[in-house]
This record gives sequence, structure tokens and C-alpha cells, in this order.
Amino acid sequence: MRKMMSFTRFKMNLCGLYVGEPLGYIFDKEDYELFLNSFPLPKALQQYSFYLYTCGAYERHVSAIANSEQKQREFKQQDENSRTWTVMCKQLEELMLSEKPNSYYYMQFRQSKKNELFLPTPEAKTRFQDAIIKCLINELCLFENHFQDGQQTKPEEVTLEKIQERLKAGQEKNYELYGLNRGRPTSRAQLVSHILIRKLSFLVRIDRFFTDMLHAYIADIPILQEDYIFIYNFLEYFGLLSYDKVVGSTTTPEKLIKARLNAFPAENNPTHHKNLLEMEGCINENVAKFKIAHME
Repeated sequence: MRKMMSFTRFKMNLCGLYVGEPLGYIFDKEDYELFLNSFPLPKALQQYSFYLYTCGAYERHVSAIANSEQKQREFKQQDENSRTWTVMCKQLEELMLSEKPNSYYYMQFRQSKKNELFLPTPEAKTRFQDAIIKCLINELCLFENHFQDGQQTKPEEVTLEKIQERLKAGQEKNYELYGLNRGRPTSRAQLVSHILIRKLSFLVRIDRFFTDMLHAYIADIPILQEDYIFIYNFLEYFGLLSYDKVVGSTTTPEKLIKARLNAFPAENNPTHHKNLLEMEGCINENVAKFKIAHME
């Protein structure tokens, strides 16, 4: 028989904070007991204590891996590989689109006796350009096949159309990852903080939302001062706040969380922003169904 999901777990799942089993790689009994005994969990949220702990422990675990020296080297190498691949594709596109052989790729010679400039014939230039294209195609195949498991790229498959498809797919992928890439980029740690703040803001309001008959959207449920303080303390407890305190700063926990909640870096992180909006819509839809069912 299929096991029914508890209502508490269902609400955590709606808010994007539920971590599924197995939990052995993140769950530590002593650490969990320390969390229960030392973390100031509001009474209204005590029903979520286990799920909140596993969520915080999971994000802490993932962040530790992402911030490790080895992983940072891997990320840097991936960025370099992506730039190299893009340059190779753009070079091929430029050469394949060129109506006339690009003189940049050709040598110019001076005859020693007549001291006159000698230029290769158009036919020679064309042959030379064809050789350059063939060489670049082979290099692209070797580069792609080095990172591919399974189907390998063959030189005869690399056409202008395929190159342009590659570049378009690469641009779309970059947009998913970095959006418009305007201004100062958001670090991974800050992005995690922004995402968790948004998800925790759903959780602190969801019980009130279930019983509130005046509002149809969770965004309309006010966040209380103690909610902001809880979110701040939770992120700080698990090392996920990504905020360096400055001596003499007047920024309070409430101000910091409120500022980040109202300023999600959507332009540079469109995929994450879209996921959060979809999550918010899913909460609104499910709570509306619950309210209708309990009004009958």
C-alpha cells in the first residue's frame, strides 16, 4: 500500500523545502538534537523541526561541496572549456559565411629581387580557406568528443546550419544560467540565500494562508517581524546567510531579509526566478482547492 504524505510534509514540499530520503549522508542525530536544543524555533513552526533541520543540513552539505577547492577548479575549467568551444564555433561560422576568403588567414610575401608585394591568387586563397575550415572542423570534433559519452561528432556532420544551431543552443543555455548578465554577478552563496529566503517566506505564511479566507494569493499574507528574524537566524545557523557583518552597521536582521526578499536577482537568474514563481502559483492553486473543499 502506498504510504500517505503527512500534511506537514506536504506543506514543506509545496514550499520547496522538503528533502527526500535517503538522509544518511546529511542526518546526524547529535547535530539534530543540538538544533532542537539551541535553535530558537518559533512555536508555530515546531511541527516542521525535522524537515527544517534536514533542509538546512542538506543545503549546508551542498554548499560545502560547491565551495571546495576541487569543485572551484572544476567550475573554472568548465567556464574555460565553454569559452573555447564558443570561439571555435564562431570562427567556423565566420569562415563558412564569408563570400570571399578572409585575408587575415593568409601570408603575404615579398619577392626579394623586385621588392614587390605578392598576393596568392583567388583560387589559392579559396583552397587555403577550405583547408583552414577542414582543420577547424577536425579540432571541434576532437574537442567535443573529448567531453561526450556515447555518440561522437563526425566531421561530415559539421555544417554551417549545425554550427549555428550549436551557437543558438549555447546562448540559450547561458541565458538560463546567467540571464542578461548585467551588473555585478550574484555569487552562488548569495543566490542560495535569496532562494531560501523566498522559500522560507512561503513556509512562515502557509499555515496562516490555509485559514485566511480573505486572500487568494500567499504574497498577500503579511510577513511578521518574528518571521524575518526566524529566517535570518535559520540561515545564519546553517552558514547560508552569505552576509558579512560590518562593525557599526545599522542593518537589522529584519531589514536584511526584507531587502533580499524584495530584490531577487531575476535578470541574471531567470530560471531560478521562474521556478520560484511557479512554486508560488502551485501554492496558491493547492490552497485554493483546500479552501473550496472545506467550505462545502
